[in-house]
Amino acid sequence: MSTSKNGQSPTQKSDNRKPQITAVGIILIVIIALVTGFLLIYNDTRENDGNLNNQQLSDILEEETNNTTSYQGLITAINGNQIEISAKVAENGNIVDKTVTITTTDNTVFREIDITVPPVLLEELEEGEENLREKRIQIIDIQIGDNIIAESIDNIYGKISFQAYEIKVLSLGL
Repeated sequence: MSTSKNGQSPTQKSDNRKPQITAVGIILIVIIALVTGFLLIYNDTRENDGNLNNQQLSDILEEETNNTTSYQGLITAINGNQIEISAKVAENGNIVDKTVTITTTDNTVFREIDITVPPVLLEELEEGEENLREKRIQIIDIQIGDNIIAESIDNIYGKISFQAYEIKVLSLGL
């Protein structure tokens, strides 16, 4: 049997292109599948000229509402380390006015925030410069009728009592 210079018989042909063609074909199929999947998902999530559809808006609002970490309201009573506020609370899918009891601890931070002054990032303050928007206060500085935001570490969705890690008193000047 005769052999050619490359060591193959004349009847044996090398098809080195077959693996290359197969790889290119697989890559094209993957790209087409990814683009098609993206377009299907994109078109499924958008309606009416790029706006989210009603079900998507409802799902987003429900997820956001069900992850509540603070309440805002007016102080109606202060009893030692407990503060009662009148706040809007979720109940059976509705938002209702409720009395919420907030428990404070020695670690609760109290701040008075002047809402007439624009927010300032603490990193933007120069050394020794005072933040004119807020100041630290103590529980004895708050009063019935103050408008506060009470923040919790936990999800307090639907709860009418919780422990606060921070209480912000909203004011019109410090």
